[in-house]
Amino acid sequence: MEALAGAYARADAAVKPAVFAGLKATLGLDLAGPGGLSPITAGLPGLESPTPLLCWMATYLVVISLGLAFRTPKRKGAEDPAWVRGVTLVHNVLLIALSS
Repeated sequence: MEALAGAYARADAAVKPAVFAGLKATLGLDLAGPGGLSPITAGLPGLESPTPLLCWMATYLVVISLGLAFRTPKRKGAEDPAWVRGVTLVHNVLLIALSS
């Protein structure tokens, strides 16, 4: 576990300054300087560094790419399997509950 934490710390040490420098150069946002990050959100997970967001985005893109690469196309007019319809129904109900 310490090896994983060390690898994350090294990645964060490289990613965070690069992203903050890019934001400062392109948009003029100095998030690394004084007054850059809000004291209200200081210490909240995922807000002090862009590394967790970038890791999750990379993971998402890899999973989607693998899904697209290994999927088998459905025959035209064929019905979805029952488990797919069930998962879709549960997903849609959860999204409706979240938005109400």
